[in-house]
This record gives sequence, structure tokens and C-alpha cells, in this order.
Amino acid sequence: MSTASPAIDGRYKWVILAAVFIAQMMAIGATSFGYGLFVKPVIAEFGMSRGNANLGLMLIIVGMALVSPLVGQMLDRFPARWTVIGGGALFGIGAAIVAMTSNLWVLAAAIFLPLAVGTTALGPLTASTLVARWFDERRGRALGIVAISSSTGGLLVVPAMAALIEQFGWRGAVAITGFAVAMVATLIGLFVIRERTVPVVGSAETPAMAAVGRWTARQLIGTRDFWLLVLSVGVLMGVSQALLSSLVAYGTDRGFSLAQATALVLCVSASSIAGKLVIGMLADSIDKRWLLAGVALLLELFLVILMMHPVYPALVAGCLAAGAAVGGTYPVWAALISSRFGIASFGMVMGLTVQFQMPIILGSLRFVGDSFDRTGSYDQAFAAFAILAPIAFLAALAIGRPGMARL
Repeated sequence: MSTASPAIDGRYKWVILAAVFIAQMMAIGATSFGYGLFVKPVIAEFGMSRGNANLGLMLIIVGMALVSPLVGQMLDRFPARWTVIGGGALFGIGAAIVAMTSNLWVLAAAIFLPLAVGTTALGPLTASTLVARWFDERRGRALGIVAISSSTGGLLVVPAMAALIEQFGWRGAVAITGFAVAMVATLIGLFVIRERTVPVVGSAETPAMAAVGRWTARQLIGTRDFWLLVLSVGVLMGVSQALLSSLVAYGTDRGFSLAQATALVLCVSASSIAGKLVIGMLADSIDKRWLLAGVALLLELFLVILMMHPVYPALVAGCLAAGAAVGGTYPVWAALISSRFGIASFGMVMGLTVQFQMPIILGSLRFVGDSFDRTGSYDQAFAAFAILAPIAFLAALAIGRPGMARL
């Protein structure tokens, strides 16, 4: 355990940020962003439908949601290095099993258990917890920076995995990627991750928060602000994911070329990087509830634009606004957790909110597809989402100020 002075801690926090940035970039880049690379090879080998091939990603999402509270508690109660090292080991084991097995049930179990758990231990939950723990000042900016690592994974890890598939096939690519993630995570855990020993100041753990102490799951479930946060962030993430999954199809349905429709997603992705940085920095000086509400307004604006069926330049402008909403949700969510519930329970709170948000996210993804199948258009889904966005807006503003117990 580190016994570094505050001055050394002030410099070392950037080392911590860089370390978790790399871990999250590799884990999320290899799973959430890289999964699409394996869909066609898996279909060709197992003869399954495209819908069934996509179940693997659903298993990762559900698995991550289920284990997030446990990983969060581990981060709050035990040295974080063991979470990172264990996550790397599980990721490597899961990838090795996927690469070797020809049994679909074993494949699904490997994805759902070791791979999903390893991704959770190396992903946004761990990265945000450690960054929030090490950064007292400009915490929002730091959370915005580390949130970019997921997008960076899409830019750097996915092309590398594509090259591995070309050279070694999909099974070889999975095995090599899993080994690389496991080795990097082990090195980071052993030689980089430290526990911060100086008192955490500026974390908004006011006397009212001190009276509550470390939060338990039962206390959180009985807290109104916890459910308001789940509702607001869950709606924003669910609607954003549903729109992203449908944007290319929406564009081609409108008569735009595939290249133009794909460019819409690229606009959202590029803007999301800027949104993470800008909104993260604003979270250091502006009421975080209003920032979360502002994200909901940007999403509402995009939905209105989509329903108007505008010309292509206007649609591009809407995608740029939506990107800020997609990117800005995560850093302001993390900043709200640290200010409202305190650093000591950050992992527990974020892990539990992930679990309760998952039905909203999965439901939104399912609804947008089913709505199109019934009506032949996305307008019905967009209209329903346009009703949900104001609910997220109001829920964000109803969250109590830092230190208010509201039990």
C-alpha cells in the first residue's frame, strides 16, 4: 500500500488515470466495439442466424450488469489491484475457452461468466471508481478523459483485432487478444495500481453524508435519489443505444447511401468524444443535475429532428448534438455519484445503478426493433423515446443536492 505524500499523490493520479485508461480501452474495445468483427465468422462456422449470433453481445451486457454490484463492493472494500489482476485473468480464461470450444453452450457460458466478469473488472466501473478516488480537484474533467478510453478502443483495438482475424482466423484472434488483455492487466495491477492513503477531501461527503457513512445496498434501494439517478441515466443510455443501433438503417431507409448513413454514426462518435471532455469539465463548476438535464434536452432535440425527416445537413447537425448527449452522460453520471453519495461507496453505487438500469437499456434496444417490425418505420419508437427524454430531464432535476440524506 502506498504511503506517498500528497504532493506525490498529486502527480501519481495521472499515472492511475493512464493505467485505467489503457485497461478500459483494451477490454471495452475488444468486446463492445470488437464484437461485430466476429459475427460473420461465427455464423459461417456454426450456421446460426444473425440474430442468434448477436446473443453473445447480449450475454456480455447482461453478465456485466449482474456482477457490477459485486465488483463495486470489491473496489470499495479491497485493494483495487486485485480487482484489476483478477479481471485480467478471467478475461484471458474466458477468451481461451471461446477460442477452443465448438460447443455453443460452453461458448455462451464462457462469454456470460469469465469474459463478462473480466470486462466489468477492467471497464468503466473500475476506471471511474479509481479516478474519482484519486482526483479531488477537477474530478469531472478526469472522468471525462477516462470515459474517452472506450471510444479509443473502437479506434485502436478494433483495427488490430481485424488484422489478427485476417492473419490467424477468428479463434486465433480471440486467443491472442485475451492473452494480451490478461498480461497488460496483470502488469498494471502489480506495478501501477496503488491505494490512496491520504484523506479524500473535496468529495462532498458533508456532515450529513458522514452521518450515513458507507452506503449499503439496502440503504441505496431505500433512497429516492438513487432511483432518480437510475431512471434518468437509464433512460438516457437506453434511448442513446437504441438510436445508435438504428441510425444506419434509418438513414438508408430515408434514401441516403450506405456511406452517408455510416457517416451519421461517425458524427455521433466524434461528437461523443467532445461531449465527454466538455461536459466532464463543466461538471467541475456547474450543478451536475442541470448538466444531466441538459443532456436530456440534447437527446430530445435529436429525436425531434429525426421525426421531422430533415435534409441530410440538418440530420448531420442533429447527430452532432446527439453525440454530445451520448458522450456526456457517463462523466456527469459518475460525477453525480461522487458528489451525492461520496467516494467511499462509489463502486457500490455505480455497480448497483448499472444493474437496475439494464432492463431499461435492453428494453429500449428491443422496442426500437419491434416497433419497426410492426409499423415499417422508426417514427413510433422515436415518439415514445421523445416522451421518455423529458422524464429523464425531470428526474435529473429532482435529485437532491450533495449531502442531503433523503432516506
